[in-house]
Amino acid sequence: MKGRPNIVRTMFRISIMVALGFALTLPGFGQTTVGNQPMVGIRERTPQVHAFTHATIVVEPGKVLKDATLLIRNGIIKAVGTRVSIPPDAVVHNLTGKTITPGFIEPYAAGFLHKDAFKDVPAHFWTPTVTPERAVVQRLKLDTKKIESLRSEGFVAALIVPPTNVIRGQSALIYLNDGDPQANVIKDRVAQHIGGRLRFRFGEQPTYPTSLMGAIALIRQTLLDAQWYQKAWTIYRRYPDNPRPEINEALAALRPVVNRTMPVIFEADDEWNYIRAARIAREFGLRAIIRASGQEYQRIDAVKAHAYPSIVPLNFPKTPNVADPEIARTVSLRDLMHWELAPTNPAVMARAGIEFALTTHGLRQPAQFRKNLKKAIKYGLDHDRALAALTTIPARILGVNNQLGDLNVGKRASFIISSGD
Repeated sequence: MKGRPNIVRTMFRISIMVALGFALTLPGFGQTTVGNQPMVGIRERTPQVHAFTHATIVVEPGKVLKDATLLIRNGIIKAVGTRVSIPPDAVVHNLTGKTITPGFIEPYAAGFLHKDAFKDVPAHFWTPTVTPERAVVQRLKLDTKKIESLRSEGFVAALIVPPTNVIRGQSALIYLNDGDPQANVIKDRVAQHIGGRLRFRFGEQPTYPTSLMGAIALIRQTLLDAQWYQKAWTIYRRYPDNPRPEINEALAALRPVVNRTMPVIFEADDEWNYIRAARIAREFGLRAIIRASGQEYQRIDAVKAHAYPSIVPLNFPKTPNVADPEIARTVSLRDLMHWELAPTNPAVMARAGIEFALTTHGLRQPAQFRKNLKKAIKYGLDHDRALAALTTIPARILGVNNQLGDLNVGKRASFIISSGD
């Protein structure tokens, strides 16, 4: 594609690689299994040391080193700078004219899990639309084509979201490496997910709730039940002579949510649902993250008043067909205004002081992401702020900033190499 930096493709492998560059994301060298099978006998694990020299290194947003070296040992960054001492056992890679950037993190990979991953798992609540006990890490049946498409756009990790439901279950953050998905898990239970718009498969019998009002009522009642469930068990453990409360796996799974030890990611399909989700989060004192719709600019003052970390899509609308007068009559003023203003949404949210990460969610093809990202920057999103929304911010809100998000010493060597910005 014209104007797009070429991604360096190397002919050698350094431990685990992504298709567009390097993702040194080793879980550790004290390995006792290969996939899910135990090793038999003694295995030699020679330490791997690599030095990437003479590169432009973006250590983190706003911190760029010219003609610098990145030193990696066993998948961990050991040094980065312009005066790095290269050990004699290092394999040296001259990257003159190339740029090393922290790998991007996809904070909302919905639809990557096979749609029937939990088909044979019964619900533990009175309605099958509430399944907080389900954990993606237990059923990592992934769409490998979607994984590859994300990887080709510079993403090295992704949060795999549970299937559609009102209260969906717990997501897992994985590296986008080849091989056994279980071996690529970074964090197995990242967040509880609460859905927005209800979706039903053709031919299925709709189950409660069948309306937005019903879904909101169900979410609130379930959270109230979870609070009661926790209090009931706390009292019982203190006074075991009392009648024992019932055991409910669904309500028990919400304990870390009401305790604020696990964040909740709400899905908001428009600016009004963003505000509704924020109100629920505030009512129950939740650690909320809101997957936005891209329409927040329309009610930015109300969105700003809640100021929850957000995950913002770049799914800008197509150019309306107004060449034909007959067709043009069917295009509403609202659609025309959204087409013009949607690319400003990230910049508007940034100016409002809202912390957000960027996602490919909502795009028909991840290949559209880079084009739309450039468009968002053209419409006012700061360059460094855009990079932060792909690296440091998703790492922080997903609780893995001690491992990913930048190229500082001690972090996992998860990065991309390109011929330009």
